[in-house]
Amino acid sequence: MKELKLPNTLLQQTFYSSESAEVRSGSRSGKLYLQAIYSDVKMPTTWSCSHTCVLILFTGAVAGLFALSWGVSQEPEDLANIKKTFGLGVGPSYLDTFDVVGEDLKNTIYEEYFAYKKLTRQISEEETANYKKWYAGNECLAGCPSACSVPFTCPYCKRGICWCTEKNPSTYGQCRKRKVFGDAEKYRKPALPPLPDFCYLRPHVLDDLQAHKPECQHKVEYPNVFDLETQTCNVADPSSCLDRDMNLICGETGTCQCRQDMRWNVDRMQCEIYLGVDCSDVSEVDMTSGSDYKKEKDFILGHQLFLPSTELDEYRVKTAYCNILEQHSKQHIKQKRGGREENSIFKPPGVIFFGAGCAFGFMWLLMIFGICRMVIRSFDPRNELNDMSNRDKIAALAAVAGQEMVERQQEKEDERRVALMQGQGV
Repeated sequence: MKELKLPNTLLQQTFYSSESAEVRSGSRSGKLYLQAIYSDVKMPTTWSCSHTCVLILFTGAVAGLFALSWGVSQEPEDLANIKKTFGLGVGPSYLDTFDVVGEDLKNTIYEEYFAYKKLTRQISEEETANYKKWYAGNECLAGCPSACSVPFTCPYCKRGICWCTEKNPSTYGQCRKRKVFGDAEKYRKPALPPLPDFCYLRPHVLDDLQAHKPECQHKVEYPNVFDLETQTCNVADPSSCLDRDMNLICGETGTCQCRQDMRWNVDRMQCEIYLGVDCSDVSEVDMTSGSDYKKEKDFILGHQLFLPSTELDEYRVKTAYCNILEQHSKQHIKQKRGGREENSIFKPPGVIFFGAGCAFGFMWLLMIFGICRMVIRSFDPRNELNDMSNRDKIAALAAVAGQEMVERQQEKEDERRVALMQGQGV
């Protein structure tokens, strides 16, 4: 059976036609019409519990995806607080051989520092002789330690300095594997005398059940002190300090001292290259091939031969050197961040979650727009009539027609009574 299509304007015409003026005048019949439509006939709703659940689900998804994109893009505290140790805005500083990533980078920074000293004529005659012998010959005074406690951790010599490999960085003056070390290594304490065998579960591991016994307790304690100025050595043997630091050599005064271009870093308790250039007052300049500092840059990088007769402006050389050092600093920080730029907002996983959040957010906005549109439409009763099904429209129309019939019968009955009353009066 074919469904009857009732025009949407039929009930509206019933309400707003000239024959239904009583509705607009607020008569009793008009109130009955409204009651028939809004009370007796149950109107269909356009919002349900499932719609509410979907809206809550989308709201939570959007908020969760944006929070997740922000969370996965946050850096660990040790990476977020990386301290800039050299470059523009930094004064004379140590080349942190533990944190600077890459053996080639560390060697390159030292070679450029040597070139800066040469271009600014800050090298004495004694230093010149040492550079010719050790720096140019890739040899180290007194050599580097060859007897290492851990295999494959021995340092190697380059440019007159002992270096460690990337896997075994310099820690407390020796090449060690990446792990946490205690006061014994930091303060160069001698080994404690061995305890009886029954005190150990296995070599170097004490038995807790035996630790309370006096013979299983060390009677000797060494203080947490290591003063470089009090470290004496044998002048006849320049290598007599290598057991304390691979870059400590015995000086002419019989005390240990760091190699040339190195100083004792009290914070790290070892000899480190000291970059004695103050870049705190140097501004960033263009260092590309066509810049004004191309000549100074080429001299520092060794692309041009520097002769004793070459005249260079010292401040321009300093500016070029500090800007080259700044490029190394940016490379160092980027490597410490795992290849991620310092000023980037999202990591790749964060970009994926952010894009998904935008997609769900767009659908969420469409739902909010639909809700607002529905609320606005609900203020107009005609829209409620338009949203009714054909069956409800027919039922409402029948209710209105029935009410019309009842009222007309009532009117005829009233007219009949009036006529009877007039007839009796005559």
